Amino acid sequence: MKKSTAIKYAGGKLKLAKLIGVTSGAITLWGDEIPEGKQLLLEHLSGGKLKADPKCYAKLIGWHKLPLHTRKKLPLESLRQQVQHKPQSSESQTA
Repeated sequence: MKKSTAIKYAGGKLKLAKLIGVTSGAITLWGDEIPEGKQLLLEHLSGGKLKADPKCYAKLIGWHKLPLHTRKKLPLESLRQQVQHKPQSSESQTA
């Protein structure tokens, strides 16, 4: 996810910073790409209007630890669907 896209969505750098709980200085240090964790947060907070890079989901589920033959059969884009539709455990539902 590009930083400029998120800033435009939020209505400015300061509003983006407040939305995700960081300083505007931290956003300045990001470069062009938003860090993976913040991309996932922004996708959630935007209700899917902003989309995290599929590689963020790969890192979340340990894609790099899967055998090569499994990685070839499972496109990165499908990881987003798997993570978003993962059933919650009974502990997280009662919390």
